[in-house]
Amino acid sequence: MYFLDITLKNFQIFLIVLLRISGIFVLSPVFGAASLPQRVKVFASVFFSFVILPQVVATSFEIPMYFLGYAIILFRELLVGVIIGFAAMVIMNIIQFAGKMVDMGMGLHMASVVDPMNRDQASVIGQLFYFIAILIFLLTNSHYYLISAVVKSFEVIPINGLVIDGRIIDLLLNLFTRIFSIGFQIAMPIAGILFILTFTLGIMSKTVPQLNVFFVGIPLQIIIGLILLMFSFTLFYPVFLNLIMSMKDDLFAVVKALGNP
Repeated sequence: MYFLDITLKNFQIFLIVLLRISGIFVLSPVFGAASLPQRVKVFASVFFSFVILPQVVATSFEIPMYFLGYAIILFRELLVGVIIGFAAMVIMNIIQFAGKMVDMGMGLHMASVVDPMNRDQASVIGQLFYFIAILIFLLTNSHYYLISAVVKSFEVIPINGLVIDGRIIDLLLNLFTRIFSIGFQIAMPIAGILFILTFTLGIMSKTVPQLNVFFVGIPLQIIIGLILLMFSFTLFYPVFLNLIMSMKDDLFAVVKALGNP
């Protein structure tokens, strides 16, 4: 009977750990991609849960006697994982948003491609930027930072120790606003030049009515946009690299804010 009680308690704690890790893998880069087979995601979540389980079992956490209390803990742990996963995904959203801004300047915003990572429609240049960012993410071993943040979260945020206060809300809002502010800054050099080109073509269409702006302007925007992209990739690489490397600080800042009383 004592052995069954211990086994049941460990299984209940395992489910709690699994919910937090599953929440992280839902939104995080690479691990949360829709193109990644569900079996791989389940296996990775279960594997990391088994690895971390002894660390959690060694704590003095007690399982609630009532199902409602246990269900609330499961929800809170899932929320912890989703918040950490969102913090990791913000950098990719910034880079993809910058690509969408360039698409609009090139006149490609009406064109879209299927995003195999998320199984959704995405802009052409945004998708290109996203794949470059994923490649840098893997080459710099940034996925190890994500795994490290998962382990660290169980040290800083004990089971049922989630704290939602003004600090974490401000931090999440700051991460969300960075998508637009930094995305605009990355895209503005190319998008600004293309906007000036569009403005110039608009003036020419008024001064020279015989000029077919749609026939000349759209191909010209695409050609100039591609030329600007070709010469800008050497400048984009250090920007993308710095953003991805800053993800480590964002992850641990969110973990620390969630665990502080």
